[in-house]
Amino acid sequence: MAGLPKAVKDVDYVQECTAEDYNIKKSIFKDLDEFSPEDAILASSIIRHSLVRC
Repeated sequence: MAGLPKAVKDVDYVQECTAEDYNIKKSIFKDLDEFSPEDAILASSIIRHSLVRC
């Protein structure tokens, strides 16, 4: 994550493409949510899991 804050500080859109592992994706989106602009669109290439857990 060393360069993530700088890399996403001014983005409009981020496309996540990583392993199909809920915990990895959850961690990535936590960091993206923290460091990207509030109005940035955060998208996932997720295939088989829901990122929303009740």
